[in-house]
Amino acid sequence: MKGQIKDVLRRMKRRKAQIKRPEKQKSTIRKDTSKRTAFFVWFLITGLVFLSFLGVVLSLYTQSSMNDWNEQLEATTSSENEGEEMNIIRADRYLRDFVREYINVENDPESLEQRKAALQDYMVIHTGGGKQELYEVTGDIQGTRELKNQRLFSLKEKENESIFQYEVTYTSVANNTNERQTLLLNVPVVTENNRFAVVSEPYFTQVDNLQGNIEVEEEAESFETYTGAEQEAIQDFLNDFFTAYASGNSDNLAYMMDEPETLQGAFRFQEIMDLQLEQQEEGFVAHVQVRMLDEVTQLSYEIDAKMLITKQQNHYYVEEMKHQ
Repeated sequence: MKGQIKDVLRRMKRRKAQIKRPEKQKSTIRKDTSKRTAFFVWFLITGLVFLSFLGVVLSLYTQSSMNDWNEQLEATTSSENEGEEMNIIRADRYLRDFVREYINVENDPESLEQRKAALQDYMVIHTGGGKQELYEVTGDIQGTRELKNQRLFSLKEKENESIFQYEVTYTSVANNTNERQTLLLNVPVVTENNRFAVVSEPYFTQVDNLQGNIEVEEEAESFETYTGAEQEAIQDFLNDFFTAYASGNSDNLAYMMDEPETLQGAFRFQEIMDLQLEQQEEGFVAHVQVRMLDEVTQLSYEIDAKMLITKQQNHYYVEEMKHQ
């Protein structure tokens, strides 16, 4: 029995060995990769859009930062310029005492020595360590010199120093002679850390004439003068208006003028010297010349004005007044 079973198993192994398995053929069908490609393309597009957006944001931020930096720079420059203007004030305060010490001279040896010592304190210190010896009064002094008035006249900038020009008025008294002079005292000055020192001894020059022969071309204003029925009524209104304007009566003027302003009673209205009216759509433009008188001295004061006059509720009203 066991032998039959073994014989059957051997036959089955032999048949199994004789059976050939067909070779597995490779499939010729390609896999669909379109979804992967589409995803990759959209990823690139999305990345490019994001980078472009990021570039725009960074550009705007950089521009904003540059604008802020420029504003800070301008503010700093402005502050520095204001500081330089303030330096002029500081220098003027410093030099006023110097000018007084320099101009005032007394005919007394002790006073002359004190003057020299006081002026030396204002001088620059040279690299050798000492101060320049100046202000040595020589000659036979006959009298005194006294400062009467001083004011800063001008400032001239040079390469290494600034020249502060002071208009000084002083008197020179000697041997019963008293002369009054007005000249420019030129003081060479250097500055460092908002501190000042005089470079060399000052010198006098004449006061510059500030009067200029300047021609200004006037633009002739052409308009058609109104001579209609309202001319007399407008002139009567202006007489009342300028009476209130001179007297300082703001209550009356409030009914005549949009923004009331007065001369506070310092003057008295005398007359309208000239009046020309120009009719416009919104009302009348009055070109008026008025004479006022000073209440105390009776000196005349003339006003040239251009006024926009409208009519409201059957009475005239000054909408605008410009001095010319």
